[in-house]
Amino acid sequence: RIEPKYPIKAAKQNIEGAVLLSFDINMDGSTGNVRVIKAIPSSIFDQVSITALQQWRYKSDSQKVLTGNVVQLDYRLDKDSTFKSVNLIEKVSVKSK
Repeated sequence: RIEPKYPIKAAKQNIEGAVLLSFDINMDGSTGNVRVIKAIPSSIFDQVSITALQQWRYKSDSQKVLTGNVVQLDYRLDKDSTFKSVNLIEKVSVKSK
């Protein structure tokens, strides 16, 4: 995996955030159809996230393209960041009757 480059402007302004991306894994293991689902804050980390994810490689599967994969990339200035962790993936609890 290739790590995204922290945008210089965001680092200078002490901006942290997260990006939720959707993507496909092609039969050769490359990624495709990468798109931002949600980002906090919007538009700050989108492009660096897409650029990094487009370079990721997975084990190839010559049988089919694996669609609908989701990953969240968190952007923190350091390990002691005070930025509250966010979960951009909606979770639904289903209970039996």
